[in-house]
Amino acid sequence: MKTVSLVILVQDGFNSLKSCLDSITNHTDQKIVSVSVVDDASKDQRVFDLLKEFRKSWKGRVKIVRHKRRLDYLKSVEEVFRFLERENNDVIILSGDVVVSDNWLLKLRDAAYFNERNWVVTPLINKGAKFSWPRKIPRELGVKEIAEIVDAVSLREYPRIPGGLDFALYIKKDFLSFLKKLKKKGEGFQEENIFLLALKNCKHVLADDVFVYRTGEMAWRDLRPAEELRMTNVDEGLKNVLERLDFFLTRKISRERKRILYLLHNPISRNAVGGTEFHVMDLVNGLRDKYCIYVVNVEKDHVRVEEIADCYFNVYFFPFKRKGKPVVYDALLKKVFSLTLNIFSPHIVHVHHLMRASADIIGCAKTRGIPVVFSVHDGYVFCPNYSLTYRNNYCGLPDNHEICKDCLKSLGFNHLSLEEWRNSMLRELRKCDLIVFPSNTVKKLFYRIYGSMNHKIIQHGVHLPPGKVVPKEKFSVCFLGYAEPAKGEELIRLLVPLLLKENIDVHFLGMNWEKLFPEEFRERNSDKLHFHGRYNRLDLHNILSEIRPTIICLLSRGFESFGYALSEAWASGLPVVVSPHTAMDESVERSGGGLILEKKRP
Repeated sequence: MKTVSLVILVQDGFNSLKSCLDSITNHTDQKIVSVSVVDDASKDQRVFDLLKEFRKSWKGRVKIVRHKRRLDYLKSVEEVFRFLERENNDVIILSGDVVVSDNWLLKLRDAAYFNERNWVVTPLINKGAKFSWPRKIPRELGVKEIAEIVDAVSLREYPRIPGGLDFALYIKKDFLSFLKKLKKKGEGFQEENIFLLALKNCKHVLADDVFVYRTGEMAWRDLRPAEELRMTNVDEGLKNVLERLDFFLTRKISRERKRILYLLHNPISRNAVGGTEFHVMDLVNGLRDKYCIYVVNVEKDHVRVEEIADCYFNVYFFPFKRKGKPVVYDALLKKVFSLTLNIFSPHIVHVHHLMRASADIIGCAKTRGIPVVFSVHDGYVFCPNYSLTYRNNYCGLPDNHEICKDCLKSLGFNHLSLEEWRNSMLRELRKCDLIVFPSNTVKKLFYRIYGSMNHKIIQHGVHLPPGKVVPKEKFSVCFLGYAEPAKGEELIRLLVPLLLKENIDVHFLGMNWEKLFPEEFRERNSDKLHFHGRYNRLDLHNILSEIRPTIICLLSRGFESFGYALSEAWASGLPVVVSPHTAMDESVERSGGGLILEKKRP
């Protein structure tokens, strides 16, 4: 094999440089490289001493060049190529804060000579100038482990990537000839512009079987780590490589960590709007750096499993065809749950919602010795009509089940009785190790229906904003959330004209509020009636700070176990008006942070 010229660019960063030089010594055949170190005016005396030791360990076969003033990365590379043009070797440019892995040089060379037009090769590198992989280094894995994963799963496809300068480059001697031609044609251009032009106009590929680790300690002013790569703008081959690597890296992380499985009714990655989804999102975001998390939900024709660890995300689909309306038990779904538990082996199962699923997952987990936690987020555990409304009003779970029979029939649940539903639920709830209630209101209702069980009351948290909202002098009202019958849309439809008549501005924050009012009504009152659309929870405080309402109205007609919107309003310092029969009225009564509508005549 012909000699390769290895050039290491250094700018202080003693600790990283030591790791870099040690890795090069341990993972590079000294017979096939000639090494040059370009010290870009380092100020740390330890760097000078370290380079002397490195040259000594290589028996003097290391050339050291020192700049009197800093040139930074691009001009340093330019200078390197001026004295390497005569050698006619392939060249490796390496930032001194890059740690290499086993067989790195040979693999880079294989990628370069896989195709005669592959003139420039970049390894997979975190904190790279064009893109970074992995996006985050998992705390359980070192450079060696990640390099082994990369080598094991690589298909040696060497996809094309955007051309340009980077912190680790293998450059074939063909590029040097191309550069010379450009220089002859490029009279009037600055030399570094010609060099960058050459890099961007030759074939640049990724060595998808090589990983090198960059600490980022050498802060080159003219070369920065890239922002997150936009997958829509890259070569399909590169996209496939990165997705495959993410998949296997996540699988590796999952074997190293404790695993949590959450079951709920909707995926959290797709436009979540409900409190249960928000709560699980908060749990996932708070735990994903320490645990591997599986979020499971049942859809029409499959069971969906989202695998989440750090910033990595995989989705698995298990085919499943439901027959008829959801029930507490489902033999086919039980098989899918058993398969899911066998594959992912969670250390704990936390059931957040059984809608569209079945309670079979509890028994499947317990037979495998997996503890189960069950959170009560709404009324589904008591009745398939989870909002606990009858004719758009809170039903209160009447003792007269004839009313319940008519209600369930109107919702299409002709196949079950409320007694069967609750008896089945009770059997499964008794198997759980812990029941979690978000409020005392829910606990009281649960005890009334099912009796006492091992439990904890844990309220949901919210992100605290930086300050409080100062209302405008003119009185105004803001309705928060989204429109549906159980959220009090009929009451709000009647109330808004009365507010407008009193010259009170009305704001709607959330989804579907426009549908409550005819277009002509909205246009006629456009100066006082304002629809702000769906909002991101993290932006809510900023939006409220612009609107500056006097009060927030939360007029749900159904069962509310906690009330995220209530906490968000209070976090911004705004009082609320809430409907009765919910956990929100419990909070308002305890804190005095608002008003509660009269129970009989709201």
